[in-house]
Amino acid sequence: MKKALKYPGSLAVVSLLVLVGCGTEEPEEPLGSLTRSNEPQVYQGTAVTVLQSPDQGPQLCWGLLESLPPQCSGGVEVVGWDWAGLDAESASGTTWGSFDVVGTWDGERFTLTEPPAAPSPTPAPEDTFQTPCPEPEGGWEPVERTLAEEGAGEVIAAASAFDTYAGGWVDERADTTIVTVQFTDDPATYEERLSELWDGPLCLTTAERGYAELMAIQEDLVTEFPEIESAGVEDNRNAVTASVSVVTPVLEAALAERFGEGAVILSGMLSPVE
Repeated sequence: MKKALKYPGSLAVVSLLVLVGCGTEEPEEPLGSLTRSNEPQVYQGTAVTVLQSPDQGPQLCWGLLESLPPQCSGGVEVVGWDWAGLDAESASGTTWGSFDVVGTWDGERFTLTEPPAAPSPTPAPEDTFQTPCPEPEGGWEPVERTLAEEGAGEVIAAASAFDTYAGGWVDERADTTIVTVQFTDDPATYEERLSELWDGPLCLTTAERGYAELMAIQEDLVTEFPEIESAGVEDNRNAVTASVSVVTPVLEAALAERFGEGAVILSGMLSPVE
């Protein structure tokens, strides 16, 4: 089994900025205009919480306060909801549960177009920190764990000093450690310098956006787009990943126009059905 490591203290660490804290305050509603769709669009949510209290009809909860009964920390009305036949919990007049849902979103309410279903199993996390370079003939050179711990972070830190640095990460496997470093220009330019710091497997490759550009995108993203709840640079994807409540085509188009195609990758509680 292999695992990917990102070294704290170097620029290879995913940078995360959370805008909406985990307190008891609810986000402002309704959500921003970029979370609305100009045309009818069907959305899906996986393992989302729906809650109904004595004071409030069924709501899709953006967040959940841990109490008994729980409370929505920000939520929107769910139209067409029926608890009959659903596996749910109840306490003090409040009913809640986790479900897969499909419906339309108008920026203020979620309208079911299909009956809710039991939540889908959580898929295994994708191994996105694979080394992009092809394995050499004869396999990757073995590296002792102690040498890897000393040298891998050092070579990434050294690479990050170059203006053309575009990210780096470590792919740690059972018998070796592969260091990957990306640049926006010819990576061969840096091979001799980096090989002086690391004599283990080294993958040097190119990327579209430099790390400084990605950090600037992250900063602009969270200041210009109030819909963004959190954002971070992911070296291995050469992009900024951002969390929102609803991933709408309108918001995706606005981000692509502002930062370029593929620069920002969105994830949300609700996303368009492909």
